[in-house]
Amino acid sequence: MTDCDREVDVVVLGSGGAGLTAALTAAVNGASVEIYEKAATVGGTTAVSGGIVWIPAHNRSPDGELTEADALKYLEAQSLGAMDRELVETFVRTGPQMLDFVEAHSELRFEIAEGFPDYKPELPGGRPTRGHH
Repeated sequence: MTDCDREVDVVVLGSGGAGLTAALTAAVNGASVEIYEKAATVGGTTAVSGGIVWIPAHNRSPDGELTEADALKYLEAQSLGAMDRELVETFVRTGPQMLDFVEAHSELRFEIAEGFPDYKPELPGGRPTRGHH
């Protein structure tokens, strides 16, 4: 049994990549944060996925910038017409800012995952080598 009488500004359930990024963002902005994870290890599904994130339209590729237009074409082709365009555009536009924010406020550093193509590189906007990671 744990003591549940603590009061905090933000409670994050799960310690995967999304949860830890949310906790970091809240803490950097002055909130008190508690993270709860039901698994025995930190990381959630991120811990078993190899930790690769798919962030398109960043400027970190040695092959040149990955464009927002290509990322949107690729995601639209995968969605089979069922994507929320506004939400996906926000993801594509702000993903690179998330990389910069996490690196500025933690010891985590992102790298291009060499040899990993996009999940479906044959789709419009897809990349057969060095995908959008």
